[in-house]
Amino acid sequence: MDAKEAIEWYKEKIAVNEAFHLHGPQNDAAKLALAALMQQAGTTKVPKGGDGEELFKLMQENPELPVLPMVDSEVVCDDDYNRWTGSWGSASIDEYLAHDGRVFFRSDDDTDDVLGYVLDGEEYIKMTDEEVEAAYNALPWVKAIIVNIDTP
Repeated sequence: MDAKEAIEWYKEKIAVNEAFHLHGPQNDAAKLALAALMQQAGTTKVPKGGDGEELFKLMQENPELPVLPMVDSEVVCDDDYNRWTGSWGSASIDEYLAHDGRVFFRSDDDTDDVLGYVLDGEEYIKMTDEEVEAAYNALPWVKAIIVNIDTP
């Protein structure tokens, strides 16, 4: 598949998602991928502000990685509208774990917080240091490009 075919594929994917009201991180990632492909093909410009350029560079260098947009809580201040503007924040490659509506990042290296949330409290307290390390490393971490969406 060349870039032109990929652009058309992403346009169709986004159109189908919009038609069926399928919104969320996967659709956002498709929009970001489409923007990166269009920028690479010279049909649009890279968004300015924050580390938008770094995001697109990471996407081009790591096309196999999913993109996880992390929206700052201050972007959505109320329930009066369906959409809000944000600005590109920092972008980096990291591993994340999504569990019961909460997202943890491996780079935070907060074993106690992660395992304390994921495991039963009594089970976790009884673990040896070696068991803690093994349990932490065995979690289903997902390598991804993490982009922060900040206030404009």
